Amino acid sequence: MELSKRQIIAAFALIVSYFLFGHYIALAGNCWGGWNEICWSRWDSGLYLGIAKVGHTLYPCPDIPSGNCGNAGWAPLYPALIRLLHEISGQQIPFADAGIYISTFFWICSLYWVRNESFAGALLLLLAPGNIYFHAIFPMSLLAFFVLGMFYFLERQKYLLAGIMGYFAALSYSIGFILIACLGVYAFYQWRKKDLTLTNASKLVLIPLAGIITWFTYDYFATGKWNALFLIQGKYGHHVKLPFEMMYLKFKELIDAWGTLKMSIELQNYFIWIAVILAVIKFYKIRTQQPLWLLLMIFTLLYWWLPYSSSSVTAVYRNVCVLLPAWIYLFRHITPLQRWIALTVMAVFSVTQGILFIQSILI
Repeated sequence: MELSKRQIIAAFALIVSYFLFGHYIALAGNCWGGWNEICWSRWDSGLYLGIAKVGHTLYPCPDIPSGNCGNAGWAPLYPALIRLLHEISGQQIPFADAGIYISTFFWICSLYWVRNESFAGALLLLLAPGNIYFHAIFPMSLLAFFVLGMFYFLERQKYLLAGIMGYFAALSYSIGFILIACLGVYAFYQWRKKDLTLTNASKLVLIPLAGIITWFTYDYFATGKWNALFLIQGKYGHHVKLPFEMMYLKFKELIDAWGTLKMSIELQNYFIWIAVILAVIKFYKIRTQQPLWLLLMIFTLLYWWLPYSSSSVTAVYRNVCVLLPAWIYLFRHITPLQRWIALTVMAVFSVTQGILFIQSILI
């Protein structure tokens, strides 16, 4: 599709802003290493780079004999792309650099999905909660690309392409099970209304499900256990609690961090809770105008509530990246003033969260 002059200028401005923001945050966090792993490799980045080098692993934990350790608890697609770029470069591109290049590449590619949004809506790619991970050696920009693409094709009733996007999204991050649940409820509802044929419903649900099966199959050959993901994640004790119980626990963390930059972590979480509730209400109100309203409601609630409620150590400030489509659809139905107020708040948190990431406080 041919891009207009306005779209090209807007895309160029966003790309320049992406790099300027990344350099500013690195310096603000006292990292002078530039655009490389010194500044952009933190915590789980090492796991993704390890998978790129040796594949998924699974072994008994040295300090917990009954526990399982290894890197098979993390999604395989991003490391596979890192390995691919490393190899096709004749091993001239180091693994860490390949990770940064891939993160940047898919962030830039995501501009295509938002080319027809308002400029404020497109700015969400820069400022939406969790955006610092779009710069880093993490699969969040890869995930955003495929989730945005899935909604893009769903809106245009291209169910095969939407399913394919869901397939790769399931391989990009540990979100596949929630994604299947969201798509399953939406497809069933649309099928019962006779707005979706059984064939298209199957494309929408079964193709992303095949992504999860692909992951399990790979783990079986790599580790000897198809359920290596569950064996490793099981030791972290994740289980769903009522969100209000977790909000109480998080409030205590907010009080303990009050007066420091770390308090912005929980302040952002409470801001997101308010935004999630308002978004769900808005999606319900526009149900006669927006065919995806039910999917947007379920998607927004589950992808915030479940990670938030599963454990006090879950990195919800990173997982919230997946909610990017929800904010984009919400921005279509609120006033320009409301958009810019929301973006201003997001910009403030982008700076604080970015500095905390560079300082290795965010994991």
